[in-house]
Amino acid sequence: MSRDEVCGIASQLPVAIVEAGGDTLLTADEVSAWTRLTVKSLANARARGTGPAYIKLGEGAQAPVRYRFRDVERWLGAGHRAEAA
Repeated sequence: MSRDEVCGIASQLPVAIVEAGGDTLLTADEVSAWTRLTVKSLANARARGTGPAYIKLGEGAQAPVRYRFRDVERWLGAGHRAEAA
C-alpha cells in the first residue's frame, strides 16, 4: 500500500489524531474505523500475531488494548490490506 493510500485511509480518523500521529494511542474502535476491519478481526489478528503492534494496558483477557498510530500506519504500509468489515 502506498503512502498516499495509507494517508487516504487515515482521513477516516478525526483530524486531531491524524495531525498528532506518531505515538498517539488509538482504541480498537478507532483502528477498526481506519482499517475497515472489525474489532473482532483485529482481536483475531492480535492472537495470530499478524496485526499491527499493540499495547495491552493491564493484565488479563479484559485489559484494554491500544495501538500507536505509527504502528498501524507502518502495518498498512507494509502491504496489509484495509478491507470492508
